[in-house]
Amino acid sequence: MVAKPPLVPHYYNEGSTRYILSLPDVYASEGSTIASALGLTKAPDNFEPDEDDVGLSVSEGLRTAKLVRLRISYRDTAGGRTVTKSSRIVCPASKVNTAIAAIKTKTYKGKNITGAGVPRRRRLT
Repeated sequence: MVAKPPLVPHYYNEGSTRYILSLPDVYASEGSTIASALGLTKAPDNFEPDEDDVGLSVSEGLRTAKLVRLRISYRDTAGGRTVTKSSRIVCPASKVNTAIAAIKTKTYKGKNITGAGVPRRRRLT
């Protein structure tokens, strides 16, 4: 079983409000460059939130329509073959229009992203 990446604080600005999220370390880690296209910034190690910052969980952000799930596709090699894999990521709702186009030139887990869009079916978790 593959270990999940650790959760690290990320933030994004919407108007004058800064929202803080705990996301897996695949948005702005080595080999991934999607955070800038999504409008997310990885918080530094010594990050201290301000009084005005709003903490937001992913489930709460999806429920209140502050976050939207996106699907990305990328090519990977498995067993000597090239296969297309997909992942689900979250994006601030205010950045969805620009993020879908911009994310296609970025990398995810060291692999070039080949497609992006809104998932067609809802996964119940």
